[in-house]
Amino acid sequence: MIAMSLPARVRMIGLLLAVLTVVRPGSAQEVDPAYRFTSMNTGHFVIHFHAETAELAARLATIAEDTWTRFSVRPGLPPPARTHVVVTDQSESANGYASTLPRNSIVLYVAAPAAASLLNPDDWLETLFVHEFTHVVHLDRAEGWARAARVVFGRAPWTFPNLLLPTWQIEGLATLEETAMHTSPDRGRQHVGDFGVLTAEAGRTGRLETLDRVGGGLTDWPGGLAPYAYGLAFHDYLAARFGSTALLDLSNHTARSLPWLGTRKFGRVFGQSLGSLWRDFQDELSLRASIVAPAAAAARRITRHGFAVSAPRFQRAECSGCRPTIVYTVRTPHDRPGLHEVALDTLVTTRLTTAFGTRTVAAGSDGALYFDQQELQRNTGLYSDLYRREPVSGDLRALTAGARLMDPDIAPDGRTLAAVHHGVAGQRDLVTVALTNVTVSPVTIASGPGTRFNVPRWSPDGSTIVAERQEPGGVPQIVVIDVGSRQVGVVAPQAGLRWATPTWHPDGQRIIAAAAVGNGPFNLAEVTVATGAVRWLTAEPAGATWPAVSSDGATIVYVGYTTDGFDLFEREYLQASSSPDPVLPAVAVATVAEGPPVVTSQVPPRRMPVPTPVADYRPWSTLLPTSWTPLFTTASDQYRAGALVSGQDVLGYHAWAASATWRVRERIGAGGESSTPDWSASYVYRRWQPQLWTSISRSTSSFATEPDATGLAVPLTVTERLAEVGIVLPVRRLRFSHATQMSLVHSVDDWDRAGARTERNRSAARLAWRYSSAQRPGYAISLERGIAFGTAAEFVLPALGASGQGGSATGDIRIYAPGAARHHVVAIRGAGAFTWGDRVVRRAFLLGGGEASRTTGSLSSSAASLLRGFASNTFAGRHVALVNVEYRVPLARPQRGLGAWPFFLHSLHGAVVADVGHAWTEGFNWSHLKTSIGAELSADVVLGYWMPLTITGGVARGHDGAGVARNGVTGYARVGYAF
Repeated sequence: MIAMSLPARVRMIGLLLAVLTVVRPGSAQEVDPAYRFTSMNTGHFVIHFHAETAELAARLATIAEDTWTRFSVRPGLPPPARTHVVVTDQSESANGYASTLPRNSIVLYVAAPAAASLLNPDDWLETLFVHEFTHVVHLDRAEGWARAARVVFGRAPWTFPNLLLPTWQIEGLATLEETAMHTSPDRGRQHVGDFGVLTAEAGRTGRLETLDRVGGGLTDWPGGLAPYAYGLAFHDYLAARFGSTALLDLSNHTARSLPWLGTRKFGRVFGQSLGSLWRDFQDELSLRASIVAPAAAAARRITRHGFAVSAPRFQRAECSGCRPTIVYTVRTPHDRPGLHEVALDTLVTTRLTTAFGTRTVAAGSDGALYFDQQELQRNTGLYSDLYRREPVSGDLRALTAGARLMDPDIAPDGRTLAAVHHGVAGQRDLVTVALTNVTVSPVTIASGPGTRFNVPRWSPDGSTIVAERQEPGGVPQIVVIDVGSRQVGVVAPQAGLRWATPTWHPDGQRIIAAAAVGNGPFNLAEVTVATGAVRWLTAEPAGATWPAVSSDGATIVYVGYTTDGFDLFEREYLQASSSPDPVLPAVAVATVAEGPPVVTSQVPPRRMPVPTPVADYRPWSTLLPTSWTPLFTTASDQYRAGALVSGQDVLGYHAWAASATWRVRERIGAGGESSTPDWSASYVYRRWQPQLWTSISRSTSSFATEPDATGLAVPLTVTERLAEVGIVLPVRRLRFSHATQMSLVHSVDDWDRAGARTERNRSAARLAWRYSSAQRPGYAISLERGIAFGTAAEFVLPALGASGQGGSATGDIRIYAPGAARHHVVAIRGAGAFTWGDRVVRRAFLLGGGEASRTTGSLSSSAASLLRGFASNTFAGRHVALVNVEYRVPLARPQRGLGAWPFFLHSLHGAVVADVGHAWTEGFNWSHLKTSIGAELSADVVLGYWMPLTITGGVARGHDGAGVARNGVTGYARVGYAF
């Protein structure tokens, strides 16, 4: 249940922001450092791959050149001359993303999808590539003013008009092209009934999404899938009504539109406004969906999580005569993903444990649970391993490490697990794992080149395993594997059926699985193993998957779909003599009647590209800049204007940036030259887990201060010349992250106060450490349930050329605890800073203002300055201590925009805030504490379809115990959270 690609512009703009003035040490690595990459040039593509993906890369070379040729003969969307493609096996899910900044590139994660993943698994590699290359072709277009601007600025972000379209328009076109540009007409998500049901069921129940909710930023179901599902359906509607050439014409017109005004081109191309077309589209969907009769009310909905509920399994009953419980997986925007259970008699649900990326769960006879879970390895790759949850204590135990095992099922004797092994890119083998010695390598039971097994289930007698299997070029099948002989037999080989998520009936003679007829949704069918006879059990218009049958064979639980998402349903297991077979939904019957294309078991022949030598990856050709960016900065003291250039190689090993700015306005009046530019240059090497970086810069500021005798801040101008070299070791996991940083810095400050100039050399050794375990689910109003901590220190040493000896240190701890209701947050922060040593090298720290404190472990003068009842930088001292407390409350979650305009109001929330702090130089005095109390109102918005921002306004009343500053009410505004 994933989208095929991240929105391309998120990756592009994220790259730009990462290098605006400095390349950040500790920034994310692009590819797993364990892999060594080589490169292959096919003519129009440079494919970068590692040894584990060599076979898929060779196949992709043919797919890529064929796709380029098909684009080149179509009018309206000419493909670019050169695109870089990275093929890496560092995920358990088929996914990818495309980017046009700084150059055209695609990254593909080559893990084949399962049959019930909402992705068409047929010829998945071509589908994945076509989707991402459509992004490149579409977003790379620039006509009119944009083409002229590229002549001046190069490939700057604002010269890509199609990059600034609504998300549904970008993803919808690419999802439609999965079929239109595919060599086989039945490929792509357009021909997956379980994907089409996202819009079909909304039409049938009258809950279609409005135009403003699918442009970007939606968290409500279908969330990130909405741009794909609605974008595909809308583009399909336009193509059917106006012809596919009209879509190409639209792309040409939007490629010359002004930023964020591309949606106005619909009226010129189609003769109707976008809003009018969308209403017609909704009417068409509703009319089409009304043809499908709702299913008989035989099933009982037993969970109401919505979003992504999956993989139900019966557990043993707690007592004789008690109804059993069901364990299952849940992913919602309310919490971290995890395992839950529901009691069938009371329908009370209980969260059991957090589990990331779990595909299936199995229940042992002793009450233990076995499941797969993903974890970040080497900061980049998401890999799966097997875990056991103890029945009484609930403790978790990892059974494997780095094994890439998924879909576990426990044998009836409780001694062996069946699972699938992602050992070869694009392939999954069926294996068994002995619980008596899990350190022994898994035993392969069934395998084949390019063949994918999924969801194995032991038979009741433990002699055979049923599983989903898909061979290259074929549709998903249900197979039974004899564990002893390892013979594989196909069950119910009817043509035109796609099978998924099988399980056994308790009698061991029948298999229940999800099956889709043609392009219809999945429904449950019973297969008699001996004869292959098929009997349909459900006929849900919205589909049914993941069956589980009770031990007495009387009850079946499955995953069904509503407009809330996927949930669990229960119904009586009707025997063949009890009821006639249900009638499948009309959409599936109609598809069969029309005669769907026959899917062969062979990949269509292709024209092979001219082979080129394979060479080791060389980053240097992709490190040159492709654009320059005007740069405007503002601080509390000045406005500056200048330019930025940057570069990064395709694999992200090397990144650099250089900038220069000139002061255009000075706000404090402390003086200083305006003709000499501030400048910076930085470089980071990110191939290894420990990252190396260096930077040099010259910067001028007028907000750095020293305290006067009363403790008030006195402005002066400081020009800092800095050169730094260091190493950072980031460690990222799904539950936490931390980073250790060490550097040597040569820093010279020129101080100018009223024309009197002094020079201070503050060359030092610096250390920092940051840790965070807090996370923010989609519906959260801030970070929740965790802590963040950071500390930093510098040691100024004469041995490094410093003017004196001393140092500074800061600490910052933040606690995010649950409040009285869901998504209420009690946020507590304690921060402090101090300096020591010779006066000439000591720092001054500031206090006052409502500005955001974004990072922990900072050595800046504002490391602990949040005191909202006073103006910014009101107080200063050699020492500062601060406590901030907030109670954050969600107020509303409208998730609405203004038609197709690039504005989306996600949520509103407020906070009651209190601050206590003090800045001092000679000695701490309790009676001089400064306090403030106030309230804030915040709005989470999405601007330009992709940029999430939190905009906050607040008022606070301050009190200075020393009586130096004026007490009173202060208003403030900021972008971002206080902390």
